[in-house]
Amino acid sequence: MIIDIIFISLIGACVGSFLNVCICRWPDEKSVVSPASHCVKCGKSILWHDNIPLVSYWVLGGKCRFCGEKFSMRYFWIELLTALVFAGFYFYSGWSAVTAAYLTLACCFLVTVFTDFDRRIIPDEVTIGGMFAGLVFSFFIPALHDVTARGSWLQMHVMSLGWSAFGALVGGGIIYLLAEIGDLIFKGVVDKSFLKEISSRPEELFEDLVKGGYLKKRGYITSRFTRLKNHSEMTLSPSFESDKEKIFLLVKDCLGTMGGGDIKLMAMIGAFLGWEKAILTFLIAPFFGIIVGGIQKLRTGNSTFPYGPYLVLAALIALFFGDSLIPWLLNQYGWTPDYDPMIQSSFLPR
Repeated sequence: MIIDIIFISLIGACVGSFLNVCICRWPDEKSVVSPASHCVKCGKSILWHDNIPLVSYWVLGGKCRFCGEKFSMRYFWIELLTALVFAGFYFYSGWSAVTAAYLTLACCFLVTVFTDFDRRIIPDEVTIGGMFAGLVFSFFIPALHDVTARGSWLQMHVMSLGWSAFGALVGGGIIYLLAEIGDLIFKGVVDKSFLKEISSRPEELFEDLVKGGYLKKRGYITSRFTRLKNHSEMTLSPSFESDKEKIFLLVKDCLGTMGGGDIKLMAMIGAFLGWEKAILTFLIAPFFGIIVGGIQKLRTGNSTFPYGPYLVLAALIALFFGDSLIPWLLNQYGWTPDYDPMIQSSFLPR
């Protein structure tokens, strides 16, 4: 048991090292394969023995061997966190194909959390790639969707794939509908005080955005801004040029209640966990969002925040406790689940 835990933790640390690369490069649409890991200051490639997960950071004192540039402590923490996550899932489901699927999902979650907190971006490589991974895993591992050995091999595996696809449709669909309803109610408006988060001169920045045709004088976001694909297409005064990406993301946050990344993230969650736990995730996540948004509103006056990390937290609760929470919630309304091993669960009143 101890040897198994050490082994799976070491694998996790190595995967965490790769996730660090994904977190740094995917938001900028850069390759995670080329160029090799290197120091951003001197540009020299990191030697293989300086790239050993967990160990090398402490041996080098968290600095580049060549120029002494300080590396972020976060690289170490992500490697350690991934090692702990791998060990935790091993405890949960042991050595099994299901564990491999859950670890893939966990890796997608880790990238999601850090990129969304840092850049307000959830890369398509995570969400769309993760959704297709969920479909593939579901076809080969029917146990992911509680499809047991009844009927032919093909029937069982195709049924599992079908539940995965339905889960992706429900997961992405419910949050898409929420976003559409929210956008009908909440029109994109940028308040001048809202720009204090990224500028010491919010009045000037507001006027610059109006002059550029991205905002109307009353703060409404224009169609010119909605047509922008990324921050590089914006034209701002030289004094705001260095913060253009932050400005773009901040205004984009005001454009709608939910980002496209959140919709695709929920589709991925549904593909792995199924439609029931996708709905449970959808129901749980707002409680975390309300708490965080409320605290942030009191502290800064700004209630916008990345929603992806809270969807991840809710999905983990659904994964580990959903089998108990779903029947309990249904029982509160007089409904009890009848489980058919071939067709997942159907919620029928007794």
